[in-house]
Amino acid sequence: MINKKKWEINKMAAKHQDRMTPENRNMMKQLIEMYDVKTMTDIQDALKDLLGGTIQEMLESELDETLGYEKHEKTDEPKTNYRNGHKPKTLKSTHEFRFAKPPR
Repeated sequence: MINKKKWEINKMAAKHQDRMTPENRNMMKQLIEMYDVKTMTDIQDALKDLLGGTIQEMLESELDETLGYEKHEKTDEPKTNYRNGHKPKTLKSTHEFRFAKPPR
């Protein structure tokens, strides 16, 4: 069982290594400098910040798609669906992401 686990971890590491192009390595170095990463907690905080913003954008895009128009878009047609503001929420996962303004 342990050998199978090691094999799976090595397989994941090899797959990840294929994605580490020189551009990706450079981007990682810039992120490490930007977030002043020195500890595992620093890494977790940086990931929360990066993933939280990404999830926020995904939620906004999903709402745009659902409603059929972008935020603040002016149209001649009357709207049947409206955005209803924002309210704070927490997405629970292995990391907690707090959104200041997720769409309702």
